Amino acid sequence: MKRKVFAVLLSSLMLLVLFSPSAFAATEHDLSNGPVTISAGSGDHIITGTYTGTSTAISIGDNYTGTVTLNNVSATVEFSTSLSNGHSSGLSTGTRVNLTLNLVGGNKISAPGTAVAIDGSPSTLTINGNGFLDAVSTQYDGAGIGSNASAPYSGNAGKIIIESGTIRAYGSDEGAGIGGSFGHSATYINIKGGHVEAYGGVDAAGIGGGTYGGCGEVVIEGGYVEAYSGSDDPAGIGYGISIGPKGGSVTVKGNAVVLAHARGGGSSIGWADGDNFPLVSIQESADVTVFSPVRCDTFELADTAKFTAFMSDRQPISATTMNLGPITHFVSGVVVTSKTSKVTKALSSLQASPLQLVDSVTGDTVADGFALPVGHYGFVRSVTTSNPVKAYAEVEGVRKQFYNVSASTLRMTPYTTPTYEYVTPVEPETATYTVEYYLSNPNGDEIWMGSSAPVTGLEPGTKITLAGGNLSGQRGYMRPASGYSPGIQQGTVPFVLVDGANTIKVLYTYTGN
Repeated sequence: MKRKVFAVLLSSLMLLVLFSPSAFAATEHDLSNGPVTISAGSGDHIITGTYTGTSTAISIGDNYTGTVTLNNVSATVEFSTSLSNGHSSGLSTGTRVNLTLNLVGGNKISAPGTAVAIDGSPSTLTINGNGFLDAVSTQYDGAGIGSNASAPYSGNAGKIIIESGTIRAYGSDEGAGIGGSFGHSATYINIKGGHVEAYGGVDAAGIGGGTYGGCGEVVIEGGYVEAYSGSDDPAGIGYGISIGPKGGSVTVKGNAVVLAHARGGGSSIGWADGDNFPLVSIQESADVTVFSPVRCDTFELADTAKFTAFMSDRQPISATTMNLGPITHFVSGVVVTSKTSKVTKALSSLQASPLQLVDSVTGDTVADGFALPVGHYGFVRSVTTSNPVKAYAEVEGVRKQFYNVSASTLRMTPYTTPTYEYVTPVEPETATYTVEYYLSNPNGDEIWMGSSAPVTGLEPGTKITLAGGNLSGQRGYMRPASGYSPGIQQGTVPFVLVDGANTIKVLYTYTGN
């Protein structure tokens, strides 16, 4: 019996130790004491402090699985010509790593190579938390977040998943903001939430491939994302410049809001050069705005999604196959879909005109329907042809060519009559007010004495109580020398401003004293 009691007590004690908070406490590190190395099986970690030096600040060993919290970390890895190469990372990972970075407070990691490197073996980097992270590659070849630019790990990027947080990632020359370093591709990038800004270096995508790097699979399903390519011809989201691996896809869905732009001559989303054209799909309630063309193999746009192209001199979409909602018009700064939509520009210069799609070889009209004037873009009806198509629109009674559709196949879902709601843009509400001064003479007549200068730039709903009927800096303005009371604000006090111009009345009453 004693042995049984002892065994029960021993088991209970072991369980208490096993499940006590101290058994799972994260290991804490201060970068002020030097670089941090984390090995497999070591549990979770919390890193604080500041580091400046030529060695990698944070090293994650092979086979590590766990959470590393960055709590107000500042890590600056400096370039050194004495190193075997100038590609040192700020945070580097080994092979077969499953790392979660939890962001607390403001964090910055900068390095001559990739700032936050995830090895291209079966490794995954997940970023979450409510904090900030600036990941900056400062020298060359490195991504902000992505494939390691230095030996021995020089493969494509591992899986990158962003769940939350505010993240800004800057690639150096030939490195993507998020994705591949020089010569390397993105593998899988999934942005589920947060605020993400990605800036590619020269020849590299904002999100996707570094120079010579492929697009991989990019899925943006939540949050707010801005992606900017580097100069020359890479994509904002997609390929780096020059021939990289073919294929890849960019999918935007859920309630994601995306802004994409090629700062050179490349695509906002998709192709850079060569014959590499990924699939681009905008689904569900996604909202995508581009400032340069989309070039891809297949372009899909759900009629529940929103796509806006800010350009008036170029064709906004170039694709072999286009699967669009029933009708979509692309206008400089305007999108109109078959759903009840709002046009965010005054329509004095955007009147509807007939559109014809003409086979450029046979001259046959393959479709006609509805369009907007020359200089803008539209697609209607279902068209399948083996020849390029020219589009014509009638503008002020003159038939003019709209543009050439270079795709060998152009597929669209059948045309349906849309309903449009045109809305002139509404300026933000602002309120102004002027004080009008009146004098009440002995007969009770009110005589207008003058008014103040308008006070502008206020929000509707602002409450105004005048001090003695006088504006600041105008005390005594229009006030008689004697025989009258101080000015009294009339009406409801305080006066609540409404949108537009407001007038507040101040009355000086005769007292005879």
